[in-house]
Amino acid sequence: MATLSTNNLFQSWELSRQEYLTGSILTTLQIQCVQNQIAQVMQQKTMLKFTPDNIVAYAQQEAELQGQLIALQFLLSTSDEANRELMPAPDSQVNTQVRETPADESGSLFPPLFASTSVDPTPDPFN
Repeated sequence: MATLSTNNLFQSWELSRQEYLTGSILTTLQIQCVQNQIAQVMQQKTMLKFTPDNIVAYAQQEAELQGQLIALQFLLSTSDEANRELMPAPDSQVNTQVRETPADESGSLFPPLFASTSVDPTPDPFN
């Protein structure tokens, strides 16, 4: 069961691997909303106007939109990966239990703490 972590200054939760994977899965409606947000961000990026007089403002706006895009894409990819790990292929006879694999063998986006009993709720998407 998820418990409030007291290991840092920000509110976070200690989750089992199963809890983290299940909590990462977005519903169809949530996926659609995130995809709409990605489309809005991309439209804003294409409408940015570069002016030589204000290079810094342009760079800041572009960086903000790029950060939003990365965060939204991370939500979708994390959900997709959790879905693939929790749901076996329709034609396979795979056991539906979550495998406990060592982090160095998994190639997963998820944090390496999955082999232990707690999970960092803020995985680094840039690893």
